[in-house]
Amino acid sequence: MDENNNGQKQVLDRLKRIEGQVRGLQRMIETHRDCSDVITQLLAARSALEQVGVQLLDQQLQNCLPGDEEALEPVRRSLRLWVKFGSSS
Repeated sequence: MDENNNGQKQVLDRLKRIEGQVRGLQRMIETHRDCSDVITQLLAARSALEQVGVQLLDQQLQNCLPGDEEALEPVRRSLRLWVKFGSSS
């Protein structure tokens, strides 16, 4: 399996896990689970989606700058920082 197909499989696998998290959230709401439990799971699902976004951006960068790992590393660090600190609303 080439790198693009492997990356696509990883993204799809993550999205399937997120889908399971969202279904779990639906069940939690239907069964009137404690609000703090629901919010904790909601934040976990949101974080997982943000990580998928970072993974997709990273794959796109690799496609744009193939073989230039040294140049990509600062951009990758910036993306991780953006997700960690810049996504709170």
